[in-house]
Amino acid sequence: FKDKKVLDLGCEAGYVSLMMKNKGAKVVSLDLCVPALQKFKEKLDKKDIQGIHPFAAIAQQLPLKPNQFDIVVATEVFEHMPELDKVIAEVARVMKSGGSFIVTFPNERLRKKIYWIAKLFGIHTEVEDQVTLYEYTKEEIIDRLAKHFVIKKVYSFPWYFRLTHFMLGEKGE
Repeated sequence: FKDKKVLDLGCEAGYVSLMMKNKGAKVVSLDLCVPALQKFKEKLDKKDIQGIHPFAAIAQQLPLKPNQFDIVVATEVFEHMPELDKVIAEVARVMKSGGSFIVTFPNERLRKKIYWIAKLFGIHTEVEDQVTLYEYTKEEIIDRLAKHFVIKKVYSFPWYFRLTHFMLGEKGE
């Protein structure tokens, strides 16, 4: 990630953005959730972290110039995005040729079945009742990504309990 320009799509509190920055990336972070972005900005200010630029925007209409990112990361946000085809088209628009699109998203149908276990460990699942969830299947995501990207890798993990999916796409020439 050294010296790569990275877009963290749906950054929320900035965990992935900070990891990318620590790997030497130049990071632009966006999310629709203003309170989460505010907390992220406060964290950056408190620790005097430079080189990450968080802002509020919708992924279906990115206020960014074309062909500028080497890598776009969307971790655990697709399930919250309506009009996913528009999101993927926008990512393709702002990404350089040969760029990588890293996507993770939950197996929402399975995850809902195990909320009761999460609650036993003190994990608050009620927040999921406050946001819209789209239950995209792995196959749907692959089909949608394949319209703009060459799919390089697809994993579901853990292998014995496929709770999360990982995909890597590459933008062609």
